[in-house]
Amino acid sequence: MTPSVGSAGNKLFHPFQFEDVVELNVGGKLMTTLLNTLRHEPDSMLAAMFSGRHVISKDKDGRYFVDCDGEVFTYILDYLCFGKLKSQEKAVDVYDLAKYLQVMSLAEKLETYHSVKYRNQIAEPKTQFEDVVELNVDGKLMTTLLETLRKEPDSMLAAMFSGRQVVSKDKDGRYFVDFDGEVFKFILDYLRFGKLPPQEMALDVFDLAKYLQIVSLAKKLEIFHSVKYRNQIAKLRKLVESKGYQKVKEKAINAIEKSNVGPQENKVLHFFCSYGHCCCIPNMDRCETPGDFTTSVNILIDIESTYLTEDMMALLAHELCKLGFAKYTVTRTVNNHCKKCRSDKEIKQIKLLTH
Repeated sequence: MTPSVGSAGNKLFHPFQFEDVVELNVGGKLMTTLLNTLRHEPDSMLAAMFSGRHVISKDKDGRYFVDCDGEVFTYILDYLCFGKLKSQEKAVDVYDLAKYLQVMSLAEKLETYHSVKYRNQIAEPKTQFEDVVELNVDGKLMTTLLETLRKEPDSMLAAMFSGRQVVSKDKDGRYFVDFDGEVFKFILDYLRFGKLPPQEMALDVFDLAKYLQIVSLAKKLEIFHSVKYRNQIAKLRKLVESKGYQKVKEKAINAIEKSNVGPQENKVLHFFCSYGHCCCIPNMDRCETPGDFTTSVNILIDIESTYLTEDMMALLAHELCKLGFAKYTVTRTVNNHCKKCRSDKEIKQIKLLTH
């Protein structure tokens, strides 16, 4: 039996789908670019934002909103598109934004500019931090050492607490960090002690570690089953999305809903193709439906079984679990014998177990 991804304390993963052409509202400046451009530097915060793992706010016209200076952001886009800078006049501003967005190749090139070198030599920190830092992480209060937050020097977290940026405070003077506090505490435990999260939290911590650019933690979490499994599911989706998978999924869900099956009842989906021979449609009278499903509800779905690949079966079983139709699944392919015409037909099955 294969457990579904997600359990209590571990949020289900719902990938966010982007079009190939992305419309943006960057600080009020409207622009359009390719999704591949935004993902050009895979380790950047920008690539993480548009990876599909995070939901991004939209303006009233449906454009994705990015809270940056639009004029400066155009330099970032030009660099990602063409690998070139338009001019030196905004080098310092572009450098600061590139550092914030973790577009490190651009930041490194800009460090050779005189204006950036000079500013870095004389710049005073924007925020002075105490050695002990009090945090409000989305309502969860915690305290840690400044050196803990800076432990991974190339991370977004280290940049936030570098002193070069202003970090917002709550009404009690604690630095406010807008992440899930229950997940962030595992980030802190790793930075403090090198401790990895429990298996049930691995997926959530992996996503936040990637977003915060804590690369060493993300690499260690890639060996966890839930992370590997989620990555495999993402690969499966790419393989089958152009092969009629959505129609198969819709047909399965419609069949379940029409059968008026209760959410706590086990269900067995039988995928078959009658090829016009109604006698070969499996039922209790004419066919030997393999397996003991006496405590389950049998749902028959007539479909071109040749198009229902093993990859589709695996992905469909996973997504039906995510949608709450089951907690566990069993998939298999069997031969069904028609007692009337004596023919054997292949039937694919997904058994949905609710407990």
